[in-house]
Amino acid sequence: MSALFTEIFPLREEALPRLYAYRPHYKGNATGSAGKLAYRLRRQLGGHWQWLGSHIITDVQPNPVKLLMVIDDIKRAAPKLFAPLELLEEDVRWRATPAIEAEFAIRGPFEALEPAIREALDKVDFPVKNARVERECRLRPWVIGEAPAVSLSIVTRLVYSQSLSDYTATLAKPAELLGLHVADSTSTLVGNIVKVVGTLQKERDRLIQLSQRQAMRDLLRDAPDDTLVLRIESKGEDYDYAVTVLNLLVTYDNVKRFDVIPDQVERALQINPSLRAQLVKVAADIAKAANLLNSAYSQQNAPEQFIQVAASPSLVWGGNKVRAYDHDALGVEFTRNSAAVPLKRPLRLLTINALGDDGDLYVEALERELQRTHKTEVQIVKARKLNVVSEQNIDSGVRAIAKEGGDALIALFPDDPDLQDDLPPNDRYLKMQAAARGIPSLIVHQTTMNRLDATPLLLMGLLARAGAAPFMFEEPLPYADRILGLAIHRLAKKDGDHFSALIRIYTNRGVCLGWRSAHAVVPAGESIPTAILGELLPPAEITLKRTMIHVFGVLRPDDAAALARWEEQHDAALYPIDIITRGSPRLYNFAGKKIEMPPRGSAFIINSQEALLVASGAPYNATPQPLHIRSHAKIQLTQVLDSLMSMALLHHGALQVPKLPVTLAATEEWMDGVERGLFPTDSSGSQLWWL
Repeated sequence: MSALFTEIFPLREEALPRLYAYRPHYKGNATGSAGKLAYRLRRQLGGHWQWLGSHIITDVQPNPVKLLMVIDDIKRAAPKLFAPLELLEEDVRWRATPAIEAEFAIRGPFEALEPAIREALDKVDFPVKNARVERECRLRPWVIGEAPAVSLSIVTRLVYSQSLSDYTATLAKPAELLGLHVADSTSTLVGNIVKVVGTLQKERDRLIQLSQRQAMRDLLRDAPDDTLVLRIESKGEDYDYAVTVLNLLVTYDNVKRFDVIPDQVERALQINPSLRAQLVKVAADIAKAANLLNSAYSQQNAPEQFIQVAASPSLVWGGNKVRAYDHDALGVEFTRNSAAVPLKRPLRLLTINALGDDGDLYVEALERELQRTHKTEVQIVKARKLNVVSEQNIDSGVRAIAKEGGDALIALFPDDPDLQDDLPPNDRYLKMQAAARGIPSLIVHQTTMNRLDATPLLLMGLLARAGAAPFMFEEPLPYADRILGLAIHRLAKKDGDHFSALIRIYTNRGVCLGWRSAHAVVPAGESIPTAILGELLPPAEITLKRTMIHVFGVLRPDDAAALARWEEQHDAALYPIDIITRGSPRLYNFAGKKIEMPPRGSAFIINSQEALLVASGAPYNATPQPLHIRSHAKIQLTQVLDSLMSMALLHHGALQVPKLPVTLAATEEWMDGVERGLFPTDSSGSQLWWL
C-alpha cells in the first residue's frame, strides 16, 4: 500500500485572523512608498502590516484617531519620503481572498519563525570536505481548491570554507572570478559574478548610500580600501557588492575548481526523498506548534487531489506493426522493425570525439549496426578530436564543424555526474553550442558506450535527428489536432524589446512537421505582435482546428490576450498551457514504511486548471521536482497532463524519459543562441535541432 503526499500544507483556521485593508491616498501623481509605510506602521502599532496588491493589509484595527496621529508622526519623521501621503483610509468593502490570506501568513506569522526553522535545519548535519551545508526553508503561498495553503521547500547551498577574498588572492587575475556563484552573507540573495567593478576606495560612498541595511553599511565602512567590488547578476538584476560580504558557493558547474570531493557535493545537493521529507517535517513541526499549519495534503486526507497519468499509447512502427509502448523494449523494437517514416538517404554525421581510439571504434560500430539493422549508410562529414573537454575546446570544436551541414552531431565524452534536472556542465555547454546553431546533437558517455542495450536507442536517436520518425502513436491524441511548443524571448535594448518567438510543430500522432521562428523589435512591454502571430500560427493552419500550445514558462497576460484575439478572429481553438520547470513543491510516495520518489505521472491537482506533475524520475534516488502546469484554456486538465506525458515519449535516443515534452526541448539553449546571435537566420526548417 502506498500513498502520495506533498510539501503543501493547508493553513489552520487559527492562522487566519480577520484582516483589514487600508488604501493610501497621495497628492497628484505621487505613489509614495507603501511598503516602507507598512513597515513603520508595524513598528508603531504592533501586529503585522503588509503591502499586498493595492492595499496595506493588517491583522489589527487601530482607533482611527490614533491612526491619524501615527501617520502625522511618520510624516514628520521622514518628510521627503511621506510628504505626498494625504490619507490612509480603511476600505470597509474589502474582503480577504484565500491568496491574500496565504501571502499574509507567510510575510507575517511565518516570518517570526524563520530563525527557529533555520536553527533546526542546521542541526541536520551533512559533512562535506572544505564546504559548509546551508539549508533554507522557502515558503510560497497557494490556493488549493478554495483554501489558503503554504508550501515548505528546502533549498540547499554549499558554502566554500575559504573566504572569497582569500580565494581571489590565489588567482592570477580577478577576472577569473567571472561566472562563479556567490551568496550575500547578510541576506538570501544568490547570483553569479559578472564583472569586477573596482575597489572600495572609489566605490565605498556609493555603496553605502545604496544600502538599506545597517549591517551592510557597517561592513562597508570597516573593509579596507583595496577590497574588490564585484557586480552580481541575480534574477535578471545587477547588484554591486564588496567581496568581503560574499560567500563562495560550490555548484556542479564549478566543483572541479575547488578542493572538495565531488561525490560528497553530489550527495549533499541531490537530497533523497526520505531526507528531504525529514527536513520539511523539521520546519513544518515548528509551524504546527505555532498553530499555523495542518498536516500536508496527501492521498489519505485529500484523495481527490491526486491522480496518476498513465500515457502509455500503442506505437506504430514501419510496416504498420503495432506495439504497446514500453521504454525498456524500445531498443529491441527498433532493431526488429523499420522506422514509421524512414530515412531514405545516407545519414550525414558530424563527430566530436574526446575518447580517442575508443571513440573512433565506437563510431565505426554504430555505422555497421545501422547498416545491418536499417540498411542505412553513415557518412562522416566532419570529425573533430578533443584532448581535453573544456568550454573553450567545445566552442571551437562545434564552430569548426557547424558549417559542414551534417544531419546530426554525436559527441563522445568521458563520464560526468548525473544531475537531477540539468545536464552535466560540459554536456549542457555542448548542447547549447549545437542547439544555438540549429544542429541536432547526441552526447554519449564512456559508460554508455559499454552498454549494449543503449546502442539501439542511440541509433534511433540519430535517425530521428536526421528527420526520420522511428514510430508514431497508433491513435491520434483525441483532444487536439496539433501539439505545438511555444517559447518567447524578450531582450530589452535601447531601441525597444528585441522580441523572438519559436514554435515546434507536431501532429497528434507524434510526427514532427518542423519549426518556425520570428523576430521583431517592438516597443518595451508590448505583447506578441500580430505580424508574428501570422508567421507562427498562420490562419490556414489553425482555422477550425484544435491546437494545443505548450508554453515554456509563464505566458504573460497580455500575450495570452493576444492569442485569445487571434483565436477569435480566425475561428480557431487554441489551448495555451504554461509549463513552469523550476521552483515547484515536491511530491513524495510513502510505500512499505519508506519514503520514496513518486512514480512518473503522479499529479497533484491544485484546481481545475492547475496541477503539479512528476514528469520524470531523478538519478541516485533524488527527489524529482514536478512541472507546474497552468492551463489558459477551457480544456480538461487530465487531457493537458496526458499531452505532456505523451509528447515526452518522443525524445528519441534518450536513455530515460526526460522531464519536458519534446515540444519544449532545448528551449533555454535556443534562448542563449538568440542572445548570442548564433541561431540561424532561417525563419523555418525541418531539422530537429532540439533533440
